Amino acid sequence: MAFYVGRFRNMETREFEVEVVTPLFLGGADPRKAELRTPPIKGALRFWWRALYGSDDLKDMKEREGEIFGSTTRKASFSIQLKDTGNLKPTSANLPRGEMIPTKAKGKTFRISIIQYLAYGLCQYDRSKKRNVYIREHLLPGTKFKLL
Repeated sequence: MAFYVGRFRNMETREFEVEVVTPLFLGGADPRKAELRTPPIKGALRFWWRALYGSDDLKDMKEREGEIFGSTTRKASFSIQLKDTGNLKPTSANLPRGEMIPTKAKGKTFRISIIQYLAYGLCQYDRSKKRNVYIREHLLPGTKFKLL
């Protein structure tokens, strides 16, 4: 089996320190556990590239996107690796309560935290505590890791 070194010539390596600024919900095989992986990061980059590209020419946009992020016929022009992830401490606590807003359901009005409203599916009602508790882990703001 041959190993072609030539394909690694003229490659650039960049390192970015990333800091989480809002609670970061992410996952892998177990949806309740927070797991930092590269595919969702690459997906977020692709999303923001599309949002900022701003072209009405869909064919050109699709071609340029494929050149950068890859497609069914070609590899991406870059790869991502995670570094310094040993400090990651996922938690299901410490989310801010946020503003309480009046909400109607089944003819009744009650107040709910805007965070709980927006985080539908991330929490469930605990009868013993008589309140919603978060069932999905997340990374807290201030968490740092590196991307290569």
